[in-house]
Amino acid sequence: MKDIYELVELNSYGFYQIKNIPNKQELKEYYADKYYQNEVQYQHQYLEEEKQYIYNKISQKAHKAYGLGNFQDEQGLRLLDVGCGEGWTLDYFDKKGWDVTGADFSKFGVETQNSQLKERVHQGDLEDTLKALLDEGQQYDLIWLDNVLEHVINPLLLLETCAALAKEGGLLLVEVPNDFSSLQKYLSDKEKISKPFWVSPPDHLSYFSQEGLDAVAKEAGWGAVFAMCDFPIDMMLLLDQTNYVEKSEVGKSCHLMRVEFENFIHRQGSDKVNAFYEAMSGLGLGREIIGYYKKA
Repeated sequence: MKDIYELVELNSYGFYQIKNIPNKQELKEYYADKYYQNEVQYQHQYLEEEKQYIYNKISQKAHKAYGLGNFQDEQGLRLLDVGCGEGWTLDYFDKKGWDVTGADFSKFGVETQNSQLKERVHQGDLEDTLKALLDEGQQYDLIWLDNVLEHVINPLLLLETCAALAKEGGLLLVEVPNDFSSLQKYLSDKEKISKPFWVSPPDHLSYFSQEGLDAVAKEAGWGAVFAMCDFPIDMMLLLDQTNYVEKSEVGKSCHLMRVEFENFIHRQGSDKVNAFYEAMSGLGLGREIIGYYKKA
């Protein structure tokens, strides 16, 4: 762990960032030309239980958003999915009757998994795309940032732009990896892992805690209203048999166990699942941090 602090630094908001951040052109080439055209981020085929898992997690997060935003489908609501990936969230809300818009460096993921929505996606640099939407006077009820903020050069600027694109009282969902967590530190101290696996530039440039995420969101004009997490898959690293960092060959099995567990507890209803993950978030657990914010 000691060596990794030569690569990152703690900023004034309380989260870590890479010291030598790549420039905009380098990132553009990385994401547009490499990232989505292979299986580094997205696989080309999913098992049916994996698709169910994806939709269950979107459903749980959307359920909370509906309550916090007092949304009703018949209102003609608008969603902006920044970094829409394969388009699963776009598809979910489109089927609910929302007016959906996606933005990403590449349409590859959407074209592969949800090709019916490819015309709803703006391809290109996210900063440029959002500026264009802002210049057009576009406004959205819900802005969705799922595993995006950790990738960008300037998280504050992205959150400020999202605030400008949100309607008054609009809602923002941010999901980011839970990094430099107490569990990760424990795993390192106990020598369960031989490397800080979560530090992975140029993919991830920022490494958030809940407190750090809330602080930078507040600076951008967003007020925190709810926080939860997701399945704490890092717990698998406590056992040699399931330590996917040291034994990459068990990674798929660990993932499928998570999928089955998540699909099982989803039967209990989104309210109960979200309450479970809210409590777990309070312990600093969960591989992902999920924060909800309202435009101040």
